[in-house]
Amino acid sequence: MKNAVAKIAAFKPEVLLVEKVVSGLAQEFLFNLGITLVLNVKPSVMDRVSRCCQADIVPSIDAHQLSRPKLGSCRLFHVENLTLERVNSKKTLM
Repeated sequence: MKNAVAKIAAFKPEVLLVEKVVSGLAQEFLFNLGITLVLNVKPSVMDRVSRCCQADIVPSIDAHQLSRPKLGSCRLFHVENLTLERVNSKKTLM
């Protein structure tokens, strides 16, 4: 697990979006490296973020062997928790 996280950390990302889940141990390693992890991102959202940030989507940490993926950038990354009074629930927006 440490090797997989080290491969990711070598690219020096600040935010990492993944389509499914990540093991708790890997989450802890990423947290300790200061990498923000976003789980359960829909593929359609991943595509939009990729286009907006001009970043490559990497299907696997080993998929970058052929070429170095292009990391995207954005000026401002903000997370906000909202309370929806009508349905009495909370929503997190990025």
